[in-house]
Amino acid sequence: ILFRFLSTFETINRQCGNADVPVIKLLSFLALLLFCLILIV
Repeated sequence: ILFRFLSTFETINRQCGNADVPVIKLLSFLALLLFCLILIV
């Protein structure tokens, strides 16, 4: 689960890397973190 979470975050980070919008990066990271926590629980 953790590996899948990291790989998904990497792909989203790459996609957001094209656009200089750190807010989107933060939101996507928080969303993935929340999703990962839900999977763990």
